[in-house]
Amino acid sequence: MAHEMIRTINASEHQIQCAIVEWARLTPINVGKTTMGKIGDYLIKNANEGKRSFSLAKKMKKEGLTSGVSDMFFAFPINIGKLNKFICPTPGLWIEVKSKKGKLSESQKIWIERMRYIGYQCVVINTVEEGMQAIKNYLGMRL
Repeated sequence: MAHEMIRTINASEHQIQCAIVEWARLTPINVGKTTMGKIGDYLIKNANEGKRSFSLAKKMKKEGLTSGVSDMFFAFPINIGKLNKFICPTPGLWIEVKSKKGKLSESQKIWIERMRYIGYQCVVINTVEEGMQAIKNYLGMRL
């Protein structure tokens, strides 16, 4: 009996983020009959990862670099519910990208917990499709 080999592609975090950004730059946000630009107009990359010299790392920390901050932020507030009779806007969506083998660090877990506590939505994704779906779900876009 012949066995077919199935090739599994394990994309890196970089590859996943690049593909999400490429999709986001092409995908419009429609609110009612109004187009609010493209998803990519509101999608921000956080440059938290990477190896740096000691002096550059020190400089960046002085400028506000914070351990654990999620990889991407979708800065598009939406109203998703009511709290004490007032509309409760969700100020944005934090996206943490992990490769299939990647695991959240303790500082990343703390960041996500803090952001959820103050009203942000947060997701951890492992694939391009999960990232696109998370943004679509956040916006309430039809699939």
